[in-house]
Amino acid sequence: LYTEKINRNFGIGIRYGDSAHWFPIEYDQWYTLEFDFLWSDDEDGQLKFAVDESDPILFKGKNMHNKYQHYLKIGMYRHPKIQSSNNIKFRALFIN
Repeated sequence: LYTEKINRNFGIGIRYGDSAHWFPIEYDQWYTLEFDFLWSDDEDGQLKFAVDESDPILFKGKNMHNKYQHYLKIGMYRHPKIQSSNNIKFRALFIN
């Protein structure tokens, strides 16, 4: 999941294997992002992703490199030479 501007429109992009989708969003608004993973080191893995209760996008394929325990990292990751101050705010975060 990443953010970017395309033709002056800000949005969220998501890549999964060779598939990608992009959703326009507005600054300073809350959004509900829903991720539903079926973890697998084989082609039966999948991710259902939705923004604000939209119809989910279904991605299919391997999403683990091996059978070692999997994990999900949430936060801001960027190059240390980026000087600007940015933040991400989480509200009502649920992980099941």
